Amino acid sequence: MYEARQWDELGKFAATSPGAHLVESLALAAARTGEFVTDDEAKTLAQFHAAQTKWLDDYLVSKPCDAECKGRLVEVMLSHYEEAQGDFDVSLRKLLESAHTQSGIAVTHLHSRLLWCQVGDADLAELRDRVLVPAAAELTKSVVDPSSRSAIVSLLAITAEPAAPDAAAALAWANALAGLYAESAKQFKERRAKAAKHRQAPPPAMKKLDFCIAQPATAVMPDGSAAPADTP
Repeated sequence: MYEARQWDELGKFAATSPGAHLVESLALAAARTGEFVTDDEAKTLAQFHAAQTKWLDDYLVSKPCDAECKGRLVEVMLSHYEEAQGDFDVSLRKLLESAHTQSGIAVTHLHSRLLWCQVGDADLAELRDRVLVPAAAELTKSVVDPSSRSAIVSLLAITAEPAAPDAAAALAWANALAGLYAESAKQFKERRAKAAKHRQAPPPAMKKLDFCIAQPATAVMPDGSAAPADTP
């Protein structure tokens, strides 16, 4: 229906139930084909995706979507993050910055996927550069719930830093790290070192689910010290 631009039919499908609308929003976020279209069609597509994104943003923080629901949605988003071309960014930022009672399970799912390198390289780069790094940078500019701060720092600590050729991403990473380093240096270094040890010697139940390399490289911390860098 999307490829045929059957907007009325898609509207009827979404109106069937919140579940149908959720399926539509998640599926179509990753349905952008990137084809060259007319200006009018490009405007229509932009408006359509903006409406879908707003609905998903609102649903993710609504009461009908409980903590378990949020965790499951994060799993779906992680598998199609690059394809969504930014449609999931605002939703995940809101979730990470929300109260622990709402975001706890979702953060746990995200932590597990990152820890065991279960996120594709392209998806990981988009998630890191468009969500985790901006969220970490924001920690130094506003008052954030302590549990949210801890979650963001922990997630950043188990995320591979940008590759050297990507100068813009590397600079944003360094700035975000330097900004939160004064208050969270110990937590960041401890979480990064602990993640490296877990990846080198995973529990028996996780051995087949650990997709990280055996020997991590070394990253330079803002204070000049070395810390394990967990590159997937």
